[in-house]
Amino acid sequence: MGFSTWGRKICSNRFASPITGSVMANALSASQAAGETAAQRLAEATTRLAAAATEKEDSIWRIGELNTKIDKLNEELLTARRTGGPGGPLATELTPVREAAEKLAAQLASANRTVAELNARNNSLQQDLEVAKQSVAAALAAQAAAAKAAPGDAMRLEMATLQNQVRALEAQT
Repeated sequence: MGFSTWGRKICSNRFASPITGSVMANALSASQAAGETAAQRLAEATTRLAAAATEKEDSIWRIGELNTKIDKLNEELLTARRTGGPGGPLATELTPVREAAEKLAAQLASANRTVAELNARNNSLQQDLEVAKQSVAAALAAQAAAAKAAPGDAMRLEMATLQNQVRALEAQT
């Protein structure tokens, strides 16, 4: 008789008590339940691991895209610095142009101020001219009234002289 046969005989009903069988059945049930729980946890962990791996792959892909964009922007920055960025050769060439533009802007501002001053003075002179014309017209009217009151030859000569002066003044404007 071999070992396996002997082991069966020991575990047979003749040596086992009813309590030992139920304890073994309970232990087997508990062991199966624990195994099922462990299998369920393993399946959940596997699912989470797969999701994390997918997320990792997506992140690696996004990092690659961002690195590509960074490289492209760095190239553009280098090109800009070489051609026209601060300190680049184009910037050095543009410095005299910028200085000239600043000087011209200052001259333009000065010319605009001068034009505004001349316009104000012109307006003032036009107002003075209008006042002078009104004064001359009033003086002529007074002289005409005086000449009508005393129509002597001397007075007519004086009137003609004043009228000639008024015409000359009006011709100047």
